[in-house]
Amino acid sequence: MRKDADVVRDSVKDKVENYMNAFETLWKSSKKVFFTIFILSFIMILLTQITGFLSLISVLEDTNLNFFKVIGLQSAMNMIVYFLPTPGASGGIEGSFYIIYSGIVGKSRAAVSLLIWRIATYYSTIVIGGILILKRVKNKRG
Repeated sequence: MRKDADVVRDSVKDKVENYMNAFETLWKSSKKVFFTIFILSFIMILLTQITGFLSLISVLEDTNLNFFKVIGLQSAMNMIVYFLPTPGASGGIEGSFYIIYSGIVGKSRAAVSLLIWRIATYYSTIVIGGILILKRVKNKRG
């Protein structure tokens, strides 16, 4: 048991050191690239968080929903889901979304909003990625 813990600790230590080395290399090689990546990552995360808000207001007649409250809940939900003991967190994010927002907008609206949100943030990327891969394979063959 102790040996397994040592192996895991060493593996985590190696991964953290590799991350720090890559971070340092990127910082030293080009601060412009570093800040560009930082800004683009921030925008990507913000847009992902905003889709939850947009899906909620799309099912409400009264759009008196606090934007920052929803963004805060979305962020907390995304952090919590990483600790749910489900294979690949399957269903965890959906269940969290439904539980959190059904108390705010009602069960049926939360369910519809959940579908809109997952289509926008998850399924659409699968479809777009699939189309791009098929185009690439087709271009390589022909």
